[in-house]
Amino acid sequence: MNDDDRILFHGKINSSYFQVALLDNENKEAYPQWKTGDETIVFGSHGVVVVTANDQLIDVTVKTN
Repeated sequence: MNDDDRILFHGKINSSYFQVALLDNENKEAYPQWKTGDETIVFGSHGVVVVTANDQLIDVTVKTN
């Protein structure tokens, strides 16, 4: 990270089903759709899902600049 980055979230999240998802909890359609199932990351307009190890505590940092 450089000095221009602003951390929005930093913490540990338990993975489930080999993924970690960050979503707009108030939007029922926030979960992005997998296209092939082979992606390692999927973006949507209200969320992102990243493939991880299963049942692990994952260190997550969300930042903007």
